[in-house]
Amino acid sequence: MKNAQNFIFAVIAMFLLISTAMASGRVRNFRGTIVAFDPSYHSLKQASFVKNIEVTIAEVGGKRSNQTFIKVIFEGFGTQQVADDVLSGRTPFSVRAVRDTSCDEAHPHLLSKADSFEGSGAFLLNQTHQTQSLDAISRLECYRVSVGK
Repeated sequence: MKNAQNFIFAVIAMFLLISTAMASGRVRNFRGTIVAFDPSYHSLKQASFVKNIEVTIAEVGGKRSNQTFIKVIFEGFGTQQVADDVLSGRTPFSVRAVRDTSCDEAHPHLLSKADSFEGSGAFLLNQTHQTQSLDAISRLECYRVSVGK
């Protein structure tokens, strides 16, 4: 009986330890506007049992003088993780996102035209931000958003 209790205690402790480690990403609330997206991920979505993603760059600074850009990955089932008006930059978004250092990006490759698209890893500026200079973006912290939970 004592061995069974020790075993159950060990399993619970291990579960709590693993859960804590997996949830250690910093959670933040963001409000902002999407300025660019990766067309490869946008066009390769499938309606299946596998999560699809939308990889975006968002401006979350609030003021023109204090622009802050982050990489936001929206994950979920189905073929639309982000509404078209939000993806185009016409409508702001509000999300609760988890920090993920494994997908931080240094010097993102930004394109203003789809015909110059070079494949995954390049971001296409949406219609609303094609005339905006985003050369100042040198490093993007990455955050993940679960859609449809």
